[in-house]
Amino acid sequence: MFPSSTPSAYSLTSALSSHFSPPTLLLLTSVVCPLLWPFLFFSWPILLFHIHSHRALLKPTKESRKQLPAWLQSTTTRLNGKIQHNKVTIIPHRGGSGEAPENTLQSFRLNGLNHIDLKKTLDHHVVCFHDQEPHERNMLKLTGRDASLRSFDLCRLPPLMSRIPSNPLCDYGYISCEGREGRKIPQFTEVCSLSKPMFLELWDDDFNLVETVHEHLRVANQTHNVIWGNRFSTLIQSMCQEVNSSIPVMSTAPQMFNVYVLYYLGLLPFVGIKGFDVFMVVLVNVERWRKLFTGAFGEEDSTPYFVADFFISRIITVINYFLRAPKLFTHLKLRGIPVVGFVVNDEEDWDYCVGLGFDGIITDYPKRCEQFLRRKRGLTSPVLQNAKSAGDDFSKQMEKRRKEAYSTKL
Repeated sequence: MFPSSTPSAYSLTSALSSHFSPPTLLLLTSVVCPLLWPFLFFSWPILLFHIHSHRALLKPTKESRKQLPAWLQSTTTRLNGKIQHNKVTIIPHRGGSGEAPENTLQSFRLNGLNHIDLKKTLDHHVVCFHDQEPHERNMLKLTGRDASLRSFDLCRLPPLMSRIPSNPLCDYGYISCEGREGRKIPQFTEVCSLSKPMFLELWDDDFNLVETVHEHLRVANQTHNVIWGNRFSTLIQSMCQEVNSSIPVMSTAPQMFNVYVLYYLGLLPFVGIKGFDVFMVVLVNVERWRKLFTGAFGEEDSTPYFVADFFISRIITVINYFLRAPKLFTHLKLRGIPVVGFVVNDEEDWDYCVGLGFDGIITDYPKRCEQFLRRKRGLTSPVLQNAKSAGDDFSKQMEKRRKEAYSTKL
């Protein structure tokens, strides 16, 4: 009788003996064992490499990088062996397009710093405008004119409509545009005269645009206070670096993809990171992005919509899982590369960014984000520095009108 201390081994032996004869067991052993040995032989070096890579992720060598603007300098440090995150900067997307008309002087005046889109007119003036959605390179969404911005001279630019559709990732359907500053497409020189920090995205593959923007920054003495580039175009990024290599540039989508691939392969700690100075992280809110992509498949009760929603929601969930890599973000910050979330419009995602020590949060709701962070975590941000005192009253009025417009639409 076998002792009671080995029931599992005894039961396994009994089960195999009862189902297979000794010759069969010998044959299975002779076939399976040779197949396992190569796997064991080649897997242990890979396992040891990933253990070493994991340790190297949290103890990287800080690289010599460009001087960043004071409002986005990474403040990640070590205290008693623990990683400490000390501040977060709120960057209003297009001037805070969920709280005021996007890319207008009216919205830019409300904030201490702004994310701004730049394009060029037919007569080579630089203006603040984003006309990529919903029609590629088209002004139909904001002005009602079915034409490209580059087909207009500056003096003939149409004004914004009195009610414009909000950013697809915002809450409400429409934003009211009032007054001259609320409907006029502003020149970049007017924005430079505000003397506020800027996060600039250039949307034309035109070297003359980059040179003109840099000249305006130089005249306004703002070259030390900006980050620029384009989050999709490596060509625009290289143009920016050629014109002035001392101004920090944001990462592009291909560069972001390369960093994620190197991270998941375990190679990132051993590879130099070059080509960008600020790492842009696209944080996918599953519910918002699901509605954004499934809206093109008809009504919600239709079969195409149901099928598209089923597959798209699962694809977005998987993408979101791989994009949220806390150890990657900590590794980049310890190497001196600030991490900025783009575009983050929900409280749970704001809390996620702050919990992981993001240096910046680009959002359509800067005031709402500021209030949430102050209430939840006791943090402050430079987003409201130098803002006019009338900003709060204006924001409350806009919020009330948006809710009224939204309820009327329903």
